[in-house]
Amino acid sequence: MGRRWRACGMMGDEDMRQWEWVGMQPPDPLLPEEVRAIRESENLELDTFADMLNTSPRLLRRWEQGFNKPKGPTLRLLRILRDRGVRAVF
Repeated sequence: MGRRWRACGMMGDEDMRQWEWVGMQPPDPLLPEEVRAIRESENLELDTFADMLNTSPRLLRRWEQGFNKPKGPTLRLLRILRDRGVRAVF
């Protein structure tokens, strides 16, 4: 509906950005096994995968062991990597 309002001039670009932002839902969390499976499916070392995610190997290990959980942009990136593969992003 927001795109139609924008097309007919009832909504500007800034209004459209806010409309789209409100519609974004936070991603579901990943299980520790899923984080490890993403890395192992691409045959990546822990250090290499941590560099790709711009995080430390220690934190990645903690995600894989279930002591911490990825969140925010890193969680979104992990879900994209799980769904589309590393080669689709990097």
